[in-house]
Amino acid sequence: GNSGLPEPVKEQSIAVFTSLAEAEAKIHATTADKIHFHEVGALDAIIDIVGAVSGLFRLGIEEVYASPVRTGTGFVKCAHGLLPVPAPAALELLKGVPLYGGEIEKELVTPTGAAVLTTFSRGYGSLPPMKVLETGYGAGGWDLPIPNLLRIIIGEKTTGVAAPHLRFGGRGEIRAEAAVMVEVNLDDMNPELYEHLMQVLWEAGAMDVSLVPIQMKKNRPATMLKVLTSPDRLAAVQKAIFRETTSIGLRVYPVEKYMLPYELITVTGSWGPQRARVKTARLGEEILNLAPEYEDCRQIAREQGLPLKEVYEAVKKAAREKLFCLS
Repeated sequence: GNSGLPEPVKEQSIAVFTSLAEAEAKIHATTADKIHFHEVGALDAIIDIVGAVSGLFRLGIEEVYASPVRTGTGFVKCAHGLLPVPAPAALELLKGVPLYGGEIEKELVTPTGAAVLTTFSRGYGSLPPMKVLETGYGAGGWDLPIPNLLRIIIGEKTTGVAAPHLRFGGRGEIRAEAAVMVEVNLDDMNPELYEHLMQVLWEAGAMDVSLVPIQMKKNRPATMLKVLTSPDRLAAVQKAIFRETTSIGLRVYPVEKYMLPYELITVTGSWGPQRARVKTARLGEEILNLAPEYEDCRQIAREQGLPLKEVYEAVKKAAREKLFCLS
């Protein structure tokens, strides 16, 4: 925490150690704050964790996927004596991860490695669809029957990451989409500038922009700017933030966005000749959400001299009637 490392590296390194501590605590029937790391706390383990996190940060990696994990078999000596492979803490961390032992009597995945892997990996299986940009190999010291190498492949996704556990039949299914969240804390910026800032961010490719009131050091009131964008628009969003705000730094982390499929329909109704668009979201054959376009409703309200809330409800009613007829 007191190092000169970038803040995301500090936070994610601590997250890996926290996962380790929680796994060890469960094995020893105690709490994470009472765990003594033994081998894990050694200098080489700190270098392994911080080095891995720093590498992902400096390479700009947005998502991590791994093959099924080969654990090895046999026993390993540690501070607690002779333990089966994989070690109890590693096995605790690897719950839910596809594993196989193989015939090699060696510890092929350590608790440290398991903590790094499970903290970052979004899935396990075959190589996802991607355009390969770079590859790298790290060689171990043991002479094994298999190549003792860790291979990393860096690339760009060529298709969206599927979410098979969320699929439904019919016209609608939940879709997964890679995205990036950008956050900035602002405590010295004129609030009058926020409207212009948000417009610039939309033009730069933001999917969503929000302002959250927060309290910073010395109890100063401030605002957290949160911008959701696609990885390919990140550079444009970053540039817009630095140009339009008083910030000299920002936080970026990958997120996975799940979306209902939707379509736009147009409706007419008792309010007059104007047409209004309605966003219709489905899950399978079920219509879950109807969202009239705000600008269309506002224009109708102004031209017809009607309360906006009445126009909004009338447009939703017209959309329901149209969809009922179509179905």
